[in-house]
Amino acid sequence: MERGIASFIDTIFLMLISATAAAILFYSAAHYGTSLGTQTSALILEFYTHQVLRTISAVTVTPAHCTHSDYLLAIMKKDIYNNGDLSKATLDELNAVVSKALAPIHTYYDYGVYVYSPSLGKRHLLYCIHNPSANYAPVCGMCKDSNAENASNTISGAFGVHSAYAPLRIRTSGGAYATLYLVVYLWPSGELGKRGLGC
Repeated sequence: MERGIASFIDTIFLMLISATAAAILFYSAAHYGTSLGTQTSALILEFYTHQVLRTISAVTVTPAHCTHSDYLLAIMKKDIYNNGDLSKATLDELNAVVSKALAPIHTYYDYGVYVYSPSLGKRHLLYCIHNPSANYAPVCGMCKDSNAENASNTISGAFGVHSAYAPLRIRTSGGAYATLYLVVYLWPSGELGKRGLGC
């Protein structure tokens, strides 16, 4: 009798262990593609944010008022030195460069480029978001000063946002140095497009 009960309990434990192992196996198999897709998406976003910063640092552009091309960073430094802020033309060139760099993934991802200098008190945010309420039509624009800071905080606090930044040391007309930060944000289109950035 005792042997029968012992073998019955052994059978129940074996079935319990087998059922648990099968459940773990099915769960892993069902979620394998999802986690792999999430990781791949994150790697793509991280790659593109860094590539945009590299592109900004290496690209040459020809400003509208010049006949020769120059590095975009050099033009930004000249603007800061001469005017203490970035000109509208330079910001337009920056937005065009970022838009071209993100062209392969632009349909599915939104971006923002936040350019600020705490010591100079200048803040600019260039963005392009897709509005799901308007059939994912892209809405591109620019925010300045406190609106740019608020929009940057909205973006950086959202879920799924990847960012990369680069500090630039720039000389001002007074001979002092200021630090200009370039921050590139990249995130999947969707929720922020509905809410907007508040610019």
